[in-house]
Parts: sequence; structure tokens; C-alpha cells
Amino acid sequence: MLRFACTTQISEAMMVSDIESENDFMLVAIGREIPKDLSFFISKYIKKQSDFRKNHAYLKKQFRISKKHLSAVLSDSPLEDLMVEKAAVLFK
Repeated sequence: MLRFACTTQISEAMMVSDIESENDFMLVAIGREIPKDLSFFISKYIKKQSDFRKNHAYLKKQFRISKKHLSAVLSDSPLEDLMVEKAAVLFK
């Protein structure tokens, strides 16, 4: 049931954000690890997957996240938490 919930949520998010499978887009998945079922679903749409931990500088620049923003978050993973918050606001 959870597997289908995840794929449905992603499909719904893609429809809401007007992403078509023929167009290039970026999907940011944040968490400790991606379940195999979800990874398979994502691989149908994304040709290249990159490791989030290697792209901290790029993501901070793209999302305009400063050191001041990061220092304001009381967390072990402030960048991830800020990105989740930004995504929640985007799809609210």
C-alpha cells in the first residue's frame, strides 16, 4: 500500500507542477535512503541521478540558501530541512 501511495503522490506532484515525461526536470528526494520501488519509479523519468550530499553547494546557490539561513535551523541536517520546508510551501 505504501509503495502505491508514494508513486501516486509523485505522479500527482508532477501533474500539479506541470511536468511532462518528455521534458527535463529536477526531482529532489530527501531522506536517509530511497526505497527500491520508489527508485525504480524515479528511474523511468530521470536519466541521471546524483547524490545529494555531493551537490550541497549547487543546491544552496539554486535555492538561495545562505549560511545565515543554515545557522538558524536547529538540526543535524539544516540544508535538507530548509529544502523540505521550501518544497512544502511550493506545493501547498
